[in-house]
Amino acid sequence: MAADAADYTLEIFGNADMDDTIDEDDVTYLEGIIDGTNEETQLADANYDGQIDEGDIAQIEQIIADGEKELTIVDSNGGDVTIKKPVERLVVLGDSQADAVRVLRAEEKVVGIDSSLPEEYVLLPVMSKLPTVGDYLEPDAEAILALEPDMVLGYYSLKSELDEEIAPNVAVVRINSRGSNMEEELKKLGYILDRRAEAEEFCEWHGEHIEMIHSRIEGLSEEDKPTIFIEAFPHYSEYYTRNKDSVEGYVCEMAGGTNIAADKLSGVVDAEWVITENPEFIFIGAMSADPSGYGIDDMAGVDATRDGVINRPELKDVKAIRNGNCYCVASDIVHSIQQIISISYLAKLLHPELFEDLDPEAIHKEYLNRFQRIDYDLDDHGVFVYPPIEIDGGLAGIPDRYVPQSHGAS
Repeated sequence: MAADAADYTLEIFGNADMDDTIDEDDVTYLEGIIDGTNEETQLADANYDGQIDEGDIAQIEQIIADGEKELTIVDSNGGDVTIKKPVERLVVLGDSQADAVRVLRAEEKVVGIDSSLPEEYVLLPVMSKLPTVGDYLEPDAEAILALEPDMVLGYYSLKSELDEEIAPNVAVVRINSRGSNMEEELKKLGYILDRRAEAEEFCEWHGEHIEMIHSRIEGLSEEDKPTIFIEAFPHYSEYYTRNKDSVEGYVCEMAGGTNIAADKLSGVVDAEWVITENPEFIFIGAMSADPSGYGIDDMAGVDATRDGVINRPELKDVKAIRNGNCYCVASDIVHSIQQIISISYLAKLLHPELFEDLDPEAIHKEYLNRFQRIDYDLDDHGVFVYPPIEIDGGLAGIPDRYVPQSHGAS
């Protein structure tokens, strides 16, 4: 959804009119609540004191002017969290959260990270060297407190006990910056970290690309949307798939595909069911075990993973296997705010005639150069989609040096 046509509510107390921003319209709406001409809304109690009054108008004016001392939000788990402002010391748990912080140009606030992030040194050259506090879902409370942070930023599935373990001086904020709520969550984080302009810039860029892709596929009938089986974790469990509520399902849908497991529970399905559904494409989740992503330049891992799927004897007559439409897609570009990159690659694969002019690698490059601000040459590094997509002048998805032996889609 384009940034100027948002269909979400920015869940920050003070957003009295329940739109996607906090501005003078919220003051006007709140005055109407006080006067009895407007209905009270969930987020009208801007200063979170249990009353709707002039104090809330003052709080909204402070938020607009970037001068609020506290900010209360609804986090991705539906809980209300009050954050003392400004946030100057931040502990980041999870790669999606780290990506978001860098996009917002707030990396200088980070004082600690989870134990997986040192491996992300390519995208996080500075942050990856910071002190670690344990697992991203089960962090060490004492290690966090030793860093004296103002706030911990984590996944929606971060353990609930952490709130009490580090209370009352450290706020715990859970965001889910993936899927359809990515823009709302990033804007919310922009308010928290005083990086609203940076959040707006990224959301506008992201929204323009989403809208372009959506405008070309919205008129397609269901029959024109290729069917897809998502093989999510081939190293851990064969035929483990994802439904419509997953980020993988969202990416496939936004790219113009039909996930055959959309209405199932995410989990292991029977091979016979996959054979009966006869999907036209199989997308394999390429994880660190494959390996793939930014720190990898060699296709050997994803090639072996793909071979493991296409050589399953029971799948030999499935359309995706017969037609060579079985692809590994790196989790790096799916499970984070980078999802527009995977959507672009998949749209090119699913609908080459609709997206003949789409260069997913150009979108990928712009993300890295403009928003991550790193010197990373996709012509020389990274394994993201395999087999790659042939584009003018090279390959999209793997380094260009593999052009002679590539067997990608065009």
